[in-house]
Amino acid sequence: MVFYIEGEAKRFYNPMIRTRGPISDPEKYKVEERYGLWVCKDYIPIKKYNDWLELGKRLETKFHAFVNCQEFRLTANRGDIGNTSPDLLKAIQETDREIFYNEIIGSADYAEYEEAAELEGQYQTAEQEKKDFDRRRKRAKSKKVSVFNEIELLEPSTEMGVVSLFNLVYALKPGLFPFRIIDYDTKRGYDCLAAQNLPFDLTSESMFFVEFKNILPQEFNHSFEHLVAIICWDCNFQDGTEVEDIRDQKWKLHITPATTERGHTVFMLQSPIATHSIQVFVLKYYLEEKLGVNFVPRAKKQPVAKKT
Repeated sequence: MVFYIEGEAKRFYNPMIRTRGPISDPEKYKVEERYGLWVCKDYIPIKKYNDWLELGKRLETKFHAFVNCQEFRLTANRGDIGNTSPDLLKAIQETDREIFYNEIIGSADYAEYEEAAELEGQYQTAEQEKKDFDRRRKRAKSKKVSVFNEIELLEPSTEMGVVSLFNLVYALKPGLFPFRIIDYDTKRGYDCLAAQNLPFDLTSESMFFVEFKNILPQEFNHSFEHLVAIICWDCNFQDGTEVEDIRDQKWKLHITPATTERGHTVFMLQSPIATHSIQVFVLKYYLEEKLGVNFVPRAKKQPVAKKT
């Protein structure tokens, strides 16, 4: 196994990476077409298996990684390792993940790399901040806001904004959501861990992952396997739209309108083969239907939600 951590530096020394704009050379390729985790036989790359590491499309292309095994059994066109024993594939995947997370991601060298990359980003940000000030100031004046329990709420435009809005509402009205947050980690993997009491044993709790998104995406950068809830600001999909996770599993979005008995619209991702469903809390509608919270531009008179 060989792992190269190339980050964004590859764009400076690899002239074959396609840039934005018209395609001048048909031989050039996108980053996601070349970088990631490749399985190899006879030290020849056969096919990318990025889902083995579960990094998501943004992170997996920072690596040029290779896993070679002479026991791989290739398909007739030699384009895949699909004829390999499932037990062997599972063992190699588990070994690969263990080495990657313990010896690569968990190493002092990688920590130093992350610190350097973050510092470089801060230098770039410092220059950009000068240009951003006027733009942000103008946007703040027209920012949509609402007031709940005498606290101003800001309409989010980023994932961080969704987290901030959720935390504020969660602090003011913790019973609004059917779970409690017990851990945050937005640096890698799922955003947070939640817990709720088991209905048949209130002294015990079940734990599960929750993910934040600004807008519910059609291509999800995590596996749905351990995910029970998604919290987003808006959803632009119609009932029946398929949402695909990092493992190419397609789940169908079911939207159930609000009724007199159930006072809010329910968004649910469901799969015919999974044993659980994923509830999507679309805050734009959930807060309005549950709390009467509406957002209008700050320059106008702010709507005040009824105290609860």
